[in-house]
Amino acid sequence: MARLILLTGVCAFLWSLETVWRLQPETDSNYANNGLGGFDENQTLRRLLLTIAMVSVLMTASLSASAPAEEAKRTVVFMCPYGGAKSVIAMSYFNQLAERDSLPYVAAAVAGETPYEAVPENVAAFLANQGFTVTAFKPRRVAPKDLESASRVVSIDCDLTKVDSAGVTIERWDDVPKVSVDLPASAAAIRKHVETLVAQLKGGRR
Repeated sequence: MARLILLTGVCAFLWSLETVWRLQPETDSNYANNGLGGFDENQTLRRLLLTIAMVSVLMTASLSASAPAEEAKRTVVFMCPYGGAKSVIAMSYFNQLAERDSLPYVAAAVAGETPYEAVPENVAAFLANQGFTVTAFKPRRVAPKDLESASRVVSIDCDLTKVDSAGVTIERWDDVPKVSVDLPASAAAIRKHVETLVAQLKGGRR
């Protein structure tokens, strides 16, 4: 809409220039001594250029108005007890696959209980080896608005009695090994779940 308004303004400006030129007083230089009376080649050329410019502006405005708006991205919330390990792994994998498949989804990672101060070093290093940078990620406690606005909510080994999730459908991945026991196995299980989730979203299931 803003682009259309801007283009309309440019078009109006071009029309105003034409009006100003049209109202300029005529002088001897306006008339060519070629026996054609009041024919002014310069003025005709200006009008031709203005017409071309205005047509271009209107065509651009029309194309902009008819172009489909970019689809707003929906949120998938991954929740683990401390918001800095399993949920961050899931978020990283999901965002990578969603971008690859051009899905209109973005993931967030939150803590269902007390959040870590930072992503554990072993988790950050593990993900770094796979091309993800999460050292700057700050774990945080889940908020009611996170659950209310999410398209999908996934709990990874959370105690849901500690989460105010009334009226929210939560998918549970409670079969994921603990990161503290076997990080590679935990990440592999999360990856498998994420791939299944992405396939469901690609198939139209929200």
